[in-house]
Parts: sequence; C-alpha cells; structure tokens
Amino acid sequence: MRLYLLFIFFYSCSSLALELPTGLNATDREKIIKQLGIPTSSKFLSNPYPLGGYVGLELGVSYQIISIDEISLLGNQTQENEKSLALIELTFGKGLYNNVDIYFNFAPLNYEEKVNSYGGILKWGFYEAKFLPINFSLLALGSVFHVADSFVNQTIGMELMAGINVDNLAIYFGMGQLLGEGRFMGGAAGVVDTNITTKEESKISHMFIGLNFDISNFFLSAQMDRYSDAIFSAKLGYRY
Repeated sequence: MRLYLLFIFFYSCSSLALELPTGLNATDREKIIKQLGIPTSSKFLSNPYPLGGYVGLELGVSYQIISIDEISLLGNQTQENEKSLALIELTFGKGLYNNVDIYFNFAPLNYEEKVNSYGGILKWGFYEAKFLPINFSLLALGSVFHVADSFVNQTIGMELMAGINVDNLAIYFGMGQLLGEGRFMGGAAGVVDTNITTKEESKISHMFIGLNFDISNFFLSAQMDRYSDAIFSAKLGYRY
C-alpha cells in the first residue's frame, strides 16, 4: 500500500508532455528510436542475487529521466518539447525456479498526454563463485513504448550482467545489444514525410551500472544506462 501511494504521488506530479514533430524522414525516425524508443526499455534496478525460487517476490516503483531535447530539432517541429521525459513505472519481480527470475514494469496510460510503456526482463543466474560474492547472469528483455497514436516502439535485447554482493550493498554492471523497431503513423494526422505508416529499425550497444542497498525488506536501487545518451533511474521497492 505504501508503494502504491508513493506511485500515485509521483505519477500525479510528473509531466509526460511529449509531442512528436511531423514530416519525419528516415534519418529523423532512426534518431527518435535511438533517443526515445530504446532508452525507455526495461531496466534491471534490483539486487543481482537471485530472488530465491518460488518464494522470491518483489514490488517497486521506479523513476527515470530521459533526455528528449534533440527531438525538437527534427522534422517540421514548430513548438519546443520539454528537455526531458520523466517516466514513472510500477514493477513486479518473481522467482520462478532455482536461479531464474522474471520482472515486469509498466507505466499506466496518461490519458491527457497518451504516453505509456510496459515490458519485462527474464534473468538467469548461471554462475556463482564459491569463495567470492560474485555472480553472473544473462538477461533477456522486451518492452513497448507508446506516444499517443503517432509512435510505437518495441525493443528486444540480450545482455550479460555481473553482480557483487557485500552485506546490504550490491554493485552490478553489464552490457549487451538492443534492437528497436519503431512504427510511425502516416496519413493526414501522421508524423512521417511520406504520409504512409512506416517502420524503422535500429540496433545499439548498451552498457549499464547500478547500486542496490537493502534496508530490512526494503531496497533502494539506482542505475546509469548508456544508450545514445546517459539515462539515470532509481527504484524503491519491497521484497517478501
């Protein structure tokens, strides 16, 4: 309940004001996928140690800031967007079996601005050192991001992550490849220069580093991701 109230507070205070410019050519569309589509993909923001099989469960609220200032320079933009997009999401994590965990995240639709997102991460911890607090995991992720009816982006990827746990503190870092596919609406109310609904793809290398601090059953995570630009995010959560 406390996390839910915290989510409502931040969500009501956040601004998701975003309007894509019209007349986007192929180069513009690829830039939007790289700056807005792929960076909204699911972020780990948790303890790298496995949740603990069937009994492992976590709930959280995450907050991330995405730079969108360059979007104002694309296409036929006539009004300036905000320089950053604040995205608030509810998150859910569950241990499945042994060292396999699954995480979900979603931002409910903001009916005023018509922006929302959802996605998930499947994590497999394949190695734990016997005499050192080090573990390695593979992450498979997928996410979807909507901007009104003008842009829908899907991102998938595979990443390798290493984690170090010492007492209540954990450090994790990783890298991988992400593929983003953006669908841009055409027609009279569309955003592309051809007036035909168009799909574009873009692949980027992704690196990230994060910290997780446990306070009893609560935890606080912070993460920095490197896409085309650096993205900062944080999460407050509770583990059962």
